[in-house]
Amino acid sequence: MKRLVMMLILIAGLLVSCNISKPVLPEWDVTLNIPLISRSFFVSDLVDSVNIITDDNDILTITGSGSMESPPFGLVRLSTNISTNNIPLVSGINADIALPLFDSAGETDVSYGEIATGVLKTMFADIAPEVTLIELSIEEFRFPNGESFSISYHGESGWQEHSLASLRIGTIDSGVIVDSLHLSVRIFSSLPDKVPVGNMSLGITEPICFRVFQGHLRERTVWLDEESTFIDIEYPFGIEDAIRLQEASLKIYITNELGFHCTFHGSFLAENSRTGEKLSMPILDENDNPYTINPGTLAGPSFTELIFEDNISRLFQIMPDNISLQDANFTLCCGTEEEVGSVRETDKISLRYQADAPFIFELTESTIAPEKPMELNLSDEQRDLIRTYANDAHLGLMIKNKIPLGFTANLYFGDTDTIDHEDSSTYLIHKSLLLRSNKWVEENPTHPDLTQDGYQLFNLSLSRAEMELFSNADLHLLWTFNFDNSGIITVTASPADYIHIKSMMRLNVRIKEDMWDDF
Repeated sequence: MKRLVMMLILIAGLLVSCNISKPVLPEWDVTLNIPLISRSFFVSDLVDSVNIITDDNDILTITGSGSMESPPFGLVRLSTNISTNNIPLVSGINADIALPLFDSAGETDVSYGEIATGVLKTMFADIAPEVTLIELSIEEFRFPNGESFSISYHGESGWQEHSLASLRIGTIDSGVIVDSLHLSVRIFSSLPDKVPVGNMSLGITEPICFRVFQGHLRERTVWLDEESTFIDIEYPFGIEDAIRLQEASLKIYITNELGFHCTFHGSFLAENSRTGEKLSMPILDENDNPYTINPGTLAGPSFTELIFEDNISRLFQIMPDNISLQDANFTLCCGTEEEVGSVRETDKISLRYQADAPFIFELTESTIAPEKPMELNLSDEQRDLIRTYANDAHLGLMIKNKIPLGFTANLYFGDTDTIDHEDSSTYLIHKSLLLRSNKWVEENPTHPDLTQDGYQLFNLSLSRAEMELFSNADLHLLWTFNFDNSGIITVTASPADYIHIKSMMRLNVRIKEDMWDDF
């Protein structure tokens, strides 16, 4: 018992003599991953089915289409000047008179026409009172029902005007040019035969205009709309400075309602408004002759297809943002035997065009850069964690490249959305990495910088100053790309062609038990 009491006293003394320190909370370092980006970029997302399409082989293709047309042809004018005065009229004798019909401008010969405007003037003078009736008919003029055109004299004085509107001249589809008018004059009187009964004057001094015409037309040019944009091109991602397209085709489908062979004239003008480059190409066939367009008929139009490839590809070498059709016109031609053609006043020539430039290209040394950087959104807690507790950080990236191109990617981080990769004052961090092509990945599946499922691994260290940027509420990232010059490249838009980017910030954080009180 005494031994137990002595032991308790000793323990109590020790406790009284010792100074017990405050407990120290443990600390440790851990690595935290903060996700920044997880996004797939599919080549097929470029397809808008309007300006970027895919062809039958899934090749990504820039396309442009549209239409142009001429104004309606309008009325065909025959500028004749028939004027005959004081033709003697004799009782009992029918006068048959032939008057030449020709175009004073030498441009028009008619074989058949439906007259829109025209006037025949007649005057009968010094007519004997015994004359009861004079009939004048013109063989070549007929009413729509086929009846011959005729007028009658019933004692009128002075010049009389007779409208030719709605009359027909000649015979439809005959191909025979009407080069004269045959007049027949019948006189009814009580006088003996061969007695003079007066005289007749007539004239057609104003142009005869046809709404439907068959015959010859010389020196006639049909113009398309005034100069207009033929193809307007917007290149995706601003790649026009980084590639040179190798192939292009332009198909023009011409609908000719005019019943005449025509020759197609004009030129293509390609313009690159960024560089100021211009390139012109005349529209000629392989023999440097204008293309001949087949005629339509009164029954329907003709259709002609023109295909341009080699020369159009040359135009696309300057990566134009528009191609225009300059001075486009059609010249009517009459063939070797002065072809008889046809035209209506409403007829016109129209064309549709389809331009295709597949993404078969050669790369240049230029940089591809989106117009605007992307915004990175970190939570308040994540930014505070970086600002207060991070010892060091790395930027980790996993990128799967399924397109046939390798490239150097540059990452520019800044605290505004006005990052310019060519101006170092607009960004705060610049990092660079080399991304291999899909072919290289498939040929090197065991490379240490690859995951089993084909992601390429990158670990970019960040300095303390660079790390501080990620604690900023405004954080933006601009990617730029410089592709490897690997010869001629063909880009398809199948679902298998894409780039997937995963990015995270790896933080080395000093953990304290009470740090979570701050969150």
